Amino acid sequence: MKTYLTKSLQLLSYTMILCCGVYPLTVWIIGQSIFSFQANGSVLLNQAGQPVASRLIAQKFTLPEYFHPRPSAADFNAELSASSALAVTNPALRQRLEHALVQLAAEGVDASVAPVPADAVMTSASGLDPAISLAYAERQLDRIAGAWAQKLGQPSEKIRQTIETILQENVFAPLGLSDGTAAVNVMTLNWILSATYAENRHE
Repeated sequence: MKTYLTKSLQLLSYTMILCCGVYPLTVWIIGQSIFSFQANGSVLLNQAGQPVASRLIAQKFTLPEYFHPRPSAADFNAELSASSALAVTNPALRQRLEHALVQLAAEGVDASVAPVPADAVMTSASGLDPAISLAYAERQLDRIAGAWAQKLGQPSEKIRQTIETILQENVFAPLGLSDGTAAVNVMTLNWILSATYAENRHE
């Protein structure tokens, strides 16, 4: 019995050292040395070095000079992360979609001109998804370029070309190229726009 107890305690000790010490320390060292940005929350900093957002969590943008994320059933509150869970037969869903289409039309994304991308009106499962389709991002270009042109007193076409370049440089495919879906991260795009225009503005 004493031999069995000793062996069991030794095994327990080795397991605790390995699982509670060596393994977490190894993961932490790898994370901080190779993937420090991702391991620390993918936090975006402004020019003063202050954290302003995370690439992983969408924020609510309403100003016309920034890309707008897809709608959020949680109103972008990380503590209330959830989908709307509304069935297609639910009148509340139809009312919300109609309201969203009216708002998009006011922003220049008109369904009568071309079909509106689904993610422009449909909420994500978490309500915090920072990714939107490239198609939806491109439908916002006229509004964004026009707003920056007005703020900066520069030609809209020149600013649009710059933003289009930024857009194309940050395109990714969530599931690789297999499904053909091109997407962009709203938080990354708006962070770049802020660094390019807002934070470098001299008035």
